Amino acid sequence: MSVTFAEMVNQSVSVVSKPSVTTFELYEKRGTMRDAALLIAASSAIAGLLSFRAGAGGMIAAVIMALVGFFAFTYLVHFIAKQQGGTGTLDEVAYSFALFWAPLAVVGAIAMMILGWALGTVISLAQFAASVYFAYLAIQSSMNFTDSSKIWTTLGGAVIGYLAIFFVLTILVVTPLVVISSIGR
Repeated sequence: MSVTFAEMVNQSVSVVSKPSVTTFELYEKRGTMRDAALLIAASSAIAGLLSFRAGAGGMIAAVIMALVGFFAFTYLVHFIAKQQGGTGTLDEVAYSFALFWAPLAVVGAIAMMILGWALGTVISLAQFAASVYFAYLAIQSSMNFTDSSKIWTTLGGAVIGYLAIFFVLTILVVTPLVVISSIGR
């Protein structure tokens, strides 16, 4: 079952404005991995354009990091949750996460643009706190967990795995792209 882009945006607004397991449950089965990819690609492109100050290489790096980061994280969530008896599908996890990840990425990029990099740490911390809250609800919903220890174990394991992947990607992808884009300046 596939949804239109407008439906995805409306569902994202609903999830972010009325966060609850019930809200996630309404939408988790409506989208697929393909839909999640479309929503994340669109939000990554917008966030990348808003961070264009780092040059074309910085923008490309931002889009790549957002896409790879999203898929790495959702695969890790699904894998770890399945090991603990979670019953959700990868489509459900990816779509549930896309519904909050995409708007947070765009709002974060807009906030950085408006408020500047001086407040970047505060913006990043607020975005991180919101992401943890939404991820907790999304895991509970999409993997059908009632035990909070399983939710926290899944989230903690996925964060550790994501940070390892992020570190490697920063070295292999982001740094070379930023260096290449700054050569022409």
